[in-house]
Amino acid sequence: MRASARIAIGPHRLSVTAGGASREIFVGGFRELPLAVLPPMALRPREEVLILPTGDEDRHVDLQVSVRATREEGAQGDLGLEVPDRWEARPPGVGLLITRGGESRTVQVRVTVPGGAPPGAYRVGYGITAGELRHGVVLQPVRWGAPGVPRPADEANCVAEAFVLAPAEVTVHLVDAAFVRTLRYAYVMGVDDEVVSSLSRFGLDLTVLADDELSYADLGSFDAIVVGPNAYIVREDVRAAAGRLLDYVANGGTLIVQYQAYGYEAAGYAPYPLRYHRPHGRVTFPDAPVTVLQPDHPILHLPNTISDTDFHGWTHDRGLYFFGEWDRRYVPVLECHDPGEGPQRGGLLVASYGQGTYVYAAYSFFRQLPAGVPGAIRLFANLLGVAEARILERMARARRVPLFSFMTDEQLHDVVRLMSERWYDRGALLARRGEPGSELFLVLEGEVEVLKADDERPEYVAGEGEVVGELAVLTDAPRSASLRARDGVKVLSVRGDHFRSLLREHWDLTDGVIRMLADRLADGG
Repeated sequence: MRASARIAIGPHRLSVTAGGASREIFVGGFRELPLAVLPPMALRPREEVLILPTGDEDRHVDLQVSVRATREEGAQGDLGLEVPDRWEARPPGVGLLITRGGESRTVQVRVTVPGGAPPGAYRVGYGITAGELRHGVVLQPVRWGAPGVPRPADEANCVAEAFVLAPAEVTVHLVDAAFVRTLRYAYVMGVDDEVVSSLSRFGLDLTVLADDELSYADLGSFDAIVVGPNAYIVREDVRAAAGRLLDYVANGGTLIVQYQAYGYEAAGYAPYPLRYHRPHGRVTFPDAPVTVLQPDHPILHLPNTISDTDFHGWTHDRGLYFFGEWDRRYVPVLECHDPGEGPQRGGLLVASYGQGTYVYAAYSFFRQLPAGVPGAIRLFANLLGVAEARILERMARARRVPLFSFMTDEQLHDVVRLMSERWYDRGALLARRGEPGSELFLVLEGEVEVLKADDERPEYVAGEGEVVGELAVLTDAPRSASLRARDGVKVLSVRGDHFRSLLREHWDLTDGVIRMLADRLADGG
């Protein structure tokens, strides 16, 4: 390094407009900036953080760094990389000659990450060797502009200058995170959003939806759509497409909405009512303890099993704009809170809506993913996998029901994709006697009364895991009984026309359905 001083010479003539009138002013003159000790070359890596999945095979990553001469007469040196044990950089060194100050060169180096490298954060450092000296820093100037100068401060017009030096390095995060790669994903960009770029090396089928695609694209071609932070608040096109996004969920899609600020609680954005507290719920301590409220929820198990360690090492905060109050159809999955404050359960909620699933994720994934936090990446992968998890969970339930028990996995998969989740309050009718059999119902929670007589005494009460209304659907005949909710009831429903169409498509299902129907009729139906 060497000591250097710089003197800026003026004056500069500038035209300034104020109150409708223009006048010329002179700024500058002779001024001497403080002495600064700078290296002959400054570096700037294109990427400071790189996130890669762990793997058994060697992987090659191309890294780029810009090298700029800080001396007026230029500089000369050899660029090299410091890599972890068993890693390799090609070429191992690059000779540089820059003839004038301020000029720069861009160098690309291929780094090989060995297969089987364990998860963790690894440092790749850049260094310049010139004679007996070695240095490798990023040089960031901080300048104070002259009063009255109507443009940002630069080296020509500043009246004070300092330099912030940081090591020139890239932190490579190897993350052990599984993704469901058989699904198609779409992303709606939000504010200061680096989520997509953070996941770029995980091999996902991920499409960023432009403004016109929100209005005209076939959203049903995607298994899950993710909405970026505050997108509903700052983007008019997202607000305009809110109805389309809810229709997408109702028709079987998965919508994952990251945190949204005040205004999102307005009708038409989320599937069910919600309200924010004021001030809004947030957890500012990044290491605030997290409590699991639904330990068996698929969002914690597929494709990654989430544990306490996945909430270690978070940065900045846990999350913001947690729901304060919400409809009972939202299921809170996690709880956390700052010291001395009450529980915050509105940070991760899941709700079924029609045939699909809605997720509100106020945990700060938009900060954690670019920082390479492994647990946050694993949990986000599970959010993306909700579409598959919902199918597998419903298949497991349906498999225990005689109507579906004889089906292959492929056939059952097609059936459960047709199912919609419904809630009925106490005393509500699911179906009326004498009406066409338009739906069958699989009871998930609560009980359904089967009413055949006019006095409305239940002839039978169906509990969790039982199917009701299937005879009218299969025979396409008027219902012989009414179906009424006893207390609160949650069911999965399948439309009769959809089910019969599925039978025509899978003709080999017909024999099994006929046998099941004969058994039911023999037992008195």
